[in-house]
Amino acid sequence: VEDVTGKYISIGIRSGSRHEYSIADLRDIKYYTADNIYDMGCDNVHTELTRYLNTRHLYLSLDMDVLDPSFAPALGTPEPFGLTDRQVLSFIRKLAPRSIGFDVVEIAPQYDRGYTALLGAKFIREFIAAVWANKEQNPR
Repeated sequence: VEDVTGKYISIGIRSGSRHEYSIADLRDIKYYTADNIYDMGCDNVHTELTRYLNTRHLYLSLDMDVLDPSFAPALGTPEPFGLTDRQVLSFIRKLAPRSIGFDVVEIAPQYDRGYTALLGAKFIREFIAAVWANKEQNPR
């Protein structure tokens, strides 16, 4: 990622060793834990990360493991105290207009009755809608 963009941000981390955090700091990888997001709020995190990135274009990758399993049980690595579906939606809507691409990973359908896959599909739809709305408001 660094070779392409030069900057990387991870949002919603819930676990990591001191060693992993020190490597991130050493490589100037910015991160926000789930606790940071609860404490700061999505709007403040978005403002801060926008200043840090200082770019008109970004690539957005959604690892569904960022969600609390109460919102999405069919995850590859479910872990409590994650983000809510609304918080993730807020980031998607704010970042989509500047995104040149988007992917969704880490859905394990065998662990629920389709809700997590439906939520992932809804996030994709919301991403497309946010990009489209931005194009209508800001035609080239």
